[in-house]
This record gives sequence, structure tokens and C-alpha cells, in this order.
Amino acid sequence: MTIRHRLLISHLVMFAAPILMILITLVTVVAGLFTFIQSGNHVYIESSDQYNRAAEILYHAVFHGKRDEAEVDDTSGYGWLIQVLDPEQNYVMLRRGDELLYQYGNGELTALFPQMPPPSSLHEMEHPDKGAYVSIRDNEYLTIRKRTVGDTAYYLYFISHQAPHGTDDRLEHVSRGTLLFLGLALLAFIGATSWFLADFMIRRILPPLAALKQGAEKVEQGDLSVRLRHEETDEFTPVFRAFNTMAETLGTTLRQRAEDEESRKELIASMSHDIRTPLTAIRAYVEGLLDGVANTEEKRARYLDVIRRKTDELDGMVEQLFLLSKIDVGGRAVPLEAVDLSDLAEAVVEENRDAFQRKGLRLAFHTGGPCLIRGNRMLLERILMNLITNSAKYKDRPEGCLTFTLARADGAVTLTAADDGPGVAEEALPHLFDAFFRTDRARTRTGNGSGLGLAIVARAMALMHGTAEAENGRPRGLVIRLTWPEEGTGSGSEGTVS
Repeated sequence: MTIRHRLLISHLVMFAAPILMILITLVTVVAGLFTFIQSGNHVYIESSDQYNRAAEILYHAVFHGKRDEAEVDDTSGYGWLIQVLDPEQNYVMLRRGDELLYQYGNGELTALFPQMPPPSSLHEMEHPDKGAYVSIRDNEYLTIRKRTVGDTAYYLYFISHQAPHGTDDRLEHVSRGTLLFLGLALLAFIGATSWFLADFMIRRILPPLAALKQGAEKVEQGDLSVRLRHEETDEFTPVFRAFNTMAETLGTTLRQRAEDEESRKELIASMSHDIRTPLTAIRAYVEGLLDGVANTEEKRARYLDVIRRKTDELDGMVEQLFLLSKIDVGGRAVPLEAVDLSDLAEAVVEENRDAFQRKGLRLAFHTGGPCLIRGNRMLLERILMNLITNSAKYKDRPEGCLTFTLARADGAVTLTAADDGPGVAEEALPHLFDAFFRTDRARTRTGNGSGLGLAIVARAMALMHGTAEAENGRPRGLVIRLTWPEEGTGSGSEGTVS
């Protein structure tokens, strides 16, 4: 049950409580009056005001709500109330026409009113079915009331002789007892209702709050594995779900941060190692020039060529690091747009075909037609160049081949780069896209690359909402598979460039 439903029930209970309290009051009064009668006590008339009130009560008890003669003739419904009056000082008589239907009390009191009018004389101009005769003389009272029910005229006589003051002490005692009991009962009822409603609400609110507090304390202490359980379906359900999601996300974020910190340390260490190698070589050859070790033009030219190549390595490494940092900044530094990957890849292959052919790497490109993706031209060109450069550096034969195959299917565009080089060890495949990773774990072949090429490929693909995968080819070689969501379709003829 939700808290909202519990609040609604509480409001309904508070609405019904006064009604129930009124019923309790009525039951208590009736019970007190019944107890008073059963104890043999009676009510005495001590003043004209008391008589008038008693006369009205008797009239309503006998006739109120009666719609036919049978209901009036059934005296058990009001006889008990009439018997509350003292039988010595009061006389009540009910006649149906000329027939005596009911009487109670001291009939001799009729002698006090010898000039009693005949019932047939009782009528009112506006209410011909009703009539009344009242006589008050000293301490003696007489009331005759007429009421027509159906077609039958009924006459109610009420005669009372005023009793001495103080004769109703028993009634006052019972009344005070009844009122005291009623007050205590109402206080007990109010207290019980308040306690019930408070417990009804609090037992649904406090336990979840306590669980949330304990969970928050565990998170504060660094325990991000805490997960809270809430069996009910109420307003706390989304709160517990959000807490668990927060704890899980926070744990993932902290783990990622720790991994990033570890990667950063490894990156700094790798940068220091890779930068130190060409710097050491540059320093050694510069010192050789300064010390006159290169004493011929041929040696000096060879020394300067080595310095130039090592400087190019440093420049390439710095450029790769700059690009990696730019990718990490994201879309603000590298905006994305719709790009036809087929045209772009074909242009890159054509522009670099001759240069890499001279280095012993033959390039081929197969396309299935226009393939539109959302990307960045600069990043796409860098991805293709990194893949080409990577194959050229690590080929183990004088002549090698790198084939690009572009296709689209099921809303995705896939570019596959497969070479015929030596491939990599299976255990190294999951780490190919890590920064500064080389299959040469001793890092003795730093001249072959900075170790950032495939890391840039993976991060650039992630920025363009794509994926990068690597696997060994069959029978040899390395296969890099890049996949993007297809931005749209175009028309064009299929072709092959080789």
C-alpha cells in the first residue's frame, strides 16, 4: 500500500471519527438511561420547564416517524421510555379514538383535572390532524395531544404532579456518571485513533528512511557495493531504485577513475621512455658532431640524417599526443558531420598509393557504393593513415598488401582493413587499442611507432559512436574491423580500386 493511499485512509478515518463519536455518545446515553431504569429509578418532574421537555419527548417517542396505525399500536417501541417517569407522580394514557390503547402510572391523577375537555374538541385550523390542550395549575400539569395517523385519531394524555425538589438526585448521579464515562470514553477513543493513525503512517515511512540512512552511511564509508532492497511498491520504490543506481554509477565512475589514473601513470611512463630513446640518439649524434667524431662529410651527413629521423619521430609522437588529447575533449574540438566514407577512403588510398608502394606496401580498396556516416573528416583520414602506417611498419616481408573493404548492412557501415603481415599473439589482441601498447613488450623497437596509432583509432571511433575490433587473419595477417551507424543511403555504382 502506498503512502498516498495510507494518507487517504487516514483522512477518511478522521472524517468518520466524529460520526463514530456521536454514535458512541448516543449508545452511552441510551445505555445509561437503560441502566437507570433497570435499577428501579425514575425521573421526577420538579418544574414546568422539565414538564414541557418531558411532554415533547413523549409526543415524539410515540408519534415521530410513524406512518401507519400498526406502528403506533406497537407500544414496545416507546413503552420503555415512558416507564422512566415516576409512576406515583405521573400518568400517561394513549387512546385510539374511544379505545384505551396504553396507560402507565397513577390514574388517580385524572381527578386533578375534572374540567378536562373532550378529545373531539382538539383541532387546529392549519393542522386538522393535530390538536393540543395544555393546563398548568400550581404544581399540577396536564397535556392532551392529538395526532391522526392514517385515518385513525390518537390522543396522548400526560398528567404530572410536581415532586419536591431534590427527588432526582439519583438521576443527577447517574447523569454525572454517564457524562464522566462518556468523556473518558471519548478521550480514550481519540487517543486510540491518533495512535493508530500515527502508527499506520510511521511504520511505512520510518523503516525505509532508516534503510536509506544506513545505505548513505555505508556509501560515506566507501562501501559502494551496498544495494538496498524495498519489497513494497510505493513512493519509496523509485527512491531506492535511484539510490542503487547512484551507488552502482558511483562505483563504476570511481573504478573508471582508478583505471584512468593507472592509465595516466602508464602513459607518462611510456611517454618518458619513448621520448627518451630518440632524444638520447639525438644527443649522442650531436655530441659526435661537436667532438669531431664525424670527421668526414659522409659521416656528418649520416649523423645529420639520423638526427633528422629522430626529430621526425619526436614530432610524430607529439602530433599523435596532441590528436589524442583533442579527441578526449570530444565534440567541442572535433565536430561531427555527414560524410560519405566511400569517397573519403577511396581518396586517401589514391593519394598514398604510390608513396607506400615505394615502401613495399600495396594498397587496395573495395567499395559497395556510397556509405554515409556521421563523422569528422580529419579523424577519418587519421584513422585510415594510422592503419596504413601500422601495416607498413610491421610487415615482415619485402612486399606486403593492405586491403580495405567497405560495406553496409542492417543499418551499419563496416570498414575492414586486412593485411598479410605477421599478425599478433592472441593474448595481445585485447590490448592493441591501449595507448603505448606494442607487441614488443621490451620496447626495443620504438622506431617502429609511438604506440598511439591504434589507441587514436579506438578513441576516434568511440567519439563518432562507432566500434573498433581486431583479430588475426587466416592464414596470417591482422584484421581491423571498424563499424559506424549508417547515417543514410546514397546511390552509386559498385567499384573496386586496386
